[in-house]
Order: sequence, then structure tokens, then C-alpha cells
Amino acid sequence: VEFLDVDQILSGDRSALLAVLFEDKYELAKKQTLYGLDTNSTDYNVRLNAMVEEWLSDTKYVAQRLVAYWKARHKGCVIVIDNTDQLPHALQDLCFTTAQQVSDTLGCLVIISMREERFHSSRIHGTLDAYLNSGFHIGSPVTKAVFDKRIEFLLQNLNDEQFCQEEIGCAKNSEKVEAIRKLFLILKNEFAIGEQSPLTNFLTACAHGNIRLALELFRDFVKSGYTNVGEMVSTDNLWVLRIHQVLKPVMIPYRFFYDESQSSIPNLFQIRDKPNGSHFTGLRILAKLTEGIDSNNPFYVSIGELRDYFATHFNMVEDFERNIDIFLKWDLIESNNRLDFYSDQVDSVKITAYGIYIFETLSSYFTYLELIATDCGIFDEQTANDIVVLSNQDLRFYNERKRLDRVRARLKKADCFIRYLEQEEAAEVDFYGLAPPVFSPSIRRSFEEEREEVLRSASKVW
Repeated sequence: VEFLDVDQILSGDRSALLAVLFEDKYELAKKQTLYGLDTNSTDYNVRLNAMVEEWLSDTKYVAQRLVAYWKARHKGCVIVIDNTDQLPHALQDLCFTTAQQVSDTLGCLVIISMREERFHSSRIHGTLDAYLNSGFHIGSPVTKAVFDKRIEFLLQNLNDEQFCQEEIGCAKNSEKVEAIRKLFLILKNEFAIGEQSPLTNFLTACAHGNIRLALELFRDFVKSGYTNVGEMVSTDNLWVLRIHQVLKPVMIPYRFFYDESQSSIPNLFQIRDKPNGSHFTGLRILAKLTEGIDSNNPFYVSIGELRDYFATHFNMVEDFERNIDIFLKWDLIESNNRLDFYSDQVDSVKITAYGIYIFETLSSYFTYLELIATDCGIFDEQTANDIVVLSNQDLRFYNERKRLDRVRARLKKADCFIRYLEQEEAAEVDFYGLAPPVFSPSIRRSFEEEREEVLRSASKVW
């Protein structure tokens, strides 16, 4: 009603309301409720005022009259319900039925925007299929282009004195504004170098077409206390980010220890079924989905085929299904009918660009392994105790500002967790009669290569 009332009719006097908006009910009232009353009498005006007040309180009727007002002037009404994919399924379905009611009542076009998987989910539930509607697909923008334009917009505004005073609280030539300008020039350069930038690669892979998620991850990176802005802007040359400087701020932007339920990045090594689960179920699922595929055009694999593999080889159906559910929710995989949760209606799945990235790249990084180690269920008591001790050391060194000692403690924690994974995979190879270990050796090689670089960088800077 508020947006339909462009001409401010509802804030006008009674005569305008009766002549323009409520003429239908007013004409009927003159023949019935007001019949025989002197138009100048007090009784007439009191009754008419009460009726106008009642009509105004009926928002549905007012909206109908406003739409009719615009139709008489050859203008149509279009209502857009945006971001419904951010709502719970029940509330989202209520939006759909409400939209249909609005369309029927007002005789107008109602547009609902949502992500593709939510559209297919509602079609399967039957909520959208209950009505005649048309669906149109709009491709998501290129992630890099979105960030380029937003960063350029900010840099332009930092040259405006009024903007700096209102938004930052200081002059455009102040030290604070210069630091912000330097930070975003660094970030602009990160997106300019493309695939050479771990930040660009990470955001592009994680977004998987969801620009809102990419922007949230970027916000977490910029606002996190782990992003050392002072150090980044203190050098004369443009700072070049390394992967460990990206991962920690994004995975735990406002916490000290990683918790999957509070993070934007899933724990690939988590045991989902405690009685009969494995640290490698997630890796095995993604490995099966990447067998023989073109990374630019992965194909769908039958859920029945995957379930049968985990049932016959590991007897881990529950662990498999819970991992599939997590992967669908985090967009590591996608189903053929675009459902973003696991159910019997999911027929087949394929790996996404994000799934390939986290499987082939992210899962072997030192920072990722060190962070998720504290979140994993551990079968070995000694390993669990060692991780707790090293985590406490990490916290103590952080409070004491001993940054180099802290890096060494974190490297030890990652090394401890990798040794445990090596033992677990070797035990599973013997127990299930599998081929030689495939996951832990590659993780170990990657860690050994990265460890030297991390120590060299830490020693040089600190």
C-alpha cells in the first residue's frame, strides 16, 4: 500500500479519498447507510467518517483500489518478493502462497526471486506446482567482476571529503583513510592477478555462483582480527597474500578455535556417524565423484551406486548419507533436481567447482588441517591429548604475543593430526582390504613443502 500510493492519495482530505479511491463504496453507502441524511448534518459526517476509517483499515481493499487507480491511468502493478531463498522452507512456502493470493486479489504480476535449488525444492514439495507460474533462469555474475566494481566504487568514494567525514569520521587525507585506501588497493591487486591470488581462487570456488556467500566471506576476511591490516599497509610495495593469511580469517573470523557449526567452511575430515564412521568418508565420496571427470564439466553419479559402494566396502551407509547431506548444504556437490539437502528424492549428484577446490587443494593446506584438528572426533587418546596441549600452547603464545612460537605450535598440531590420519588410513587399508593409502601420503607431501615456506616466512617477518 505504501509503495502503491505514489500520488499520496491516502494522506489527502476526505473528499479526495471519496472521489478518487473509495467512489465504489461511497456510491453504495449513499443508497443505503447514508440514504435520507442531510449531507451537511453532523450525523451524516460522523457516519461517513467512521466508514472511511473502516475502509482505510482494510489494507487488502485499499491495495485493490490503488491498483485500479493506476490501471485507469494505463499503468500496471508489479510486486517483487526478493531473497526468499534465505528463509526456512516453511516460511518460503508461505511466501509462495501469499504471492499467489496477492496476484489473484490485485490482478497483478508477482515476481519471486530465489536460488535455483530452492526453486526445484519447492516444485518437488508441490507448493509451486499448485499454481500456474513461469520460471526464468538468470545466470549469476562473474565473481571477480563484482568485487572489481565494488572495490573501485569504494576507492572513488575515498577521494570524496564528505564521504570520508560521514562514513569514516576523518578527512580524506588522514592517516586512517590512507590506510583504508592502501588496504583496498592491495585487495584490488589480488583480484587483478586472478588465479595467482589465493583470495580470488578461494572466493570464486566457494561462491559457486552464490555472490552473496562470496561477499559474506570477503566481509569476514576484512573484518577478522586475524587479518593483520597494519602489517599489510605498512610496506611501500603492494602486499601479496598467502593462502594461510586467507584461510584462518575466513574459517574462524571471530573465534579462536574452529567450530564447523560456526564456520563458513566445512570440516572434510569429520566423523559423521560415531558408532561406525571414518575420517576419510568425505574424501572418498569426493574422490568417487572426480574419477574420470573434466573439471570444467563434471557429470552426475547415481546416489544408489555411491551408497552401494560404501555399504559393501565399509558398511558405513549412515556416515555416507550424513556426509552427502552436509556436502549438499555447503555446495560441495549438487543434485540433479537441485535439492540442497539429502533425501530419498535425490537420484544423482555431481561435484561442484567448490568441491573440487576443497578436495584437491584446500584439504591439504596446513592452516586447514590445523584448524579442523580441534573439531574432529579422535579415536586415539594420546593424539587427542596432544592436540589439546598444543591448542593450549597456541592460545598462550597468542596472549603473550609470541607469534613465531605460535606458528611452531600450530605446525606441530598439524603434524600430530597428519600422523594420526596416516595411522588411521593404514589401519583401514588392513581392515577393509583396500589399496595402499592414497590420502595421507599426499597430505604429508603437501604439508612438508608448505612447512618450510611457513617457517621461512615467519622467521623473516617476525
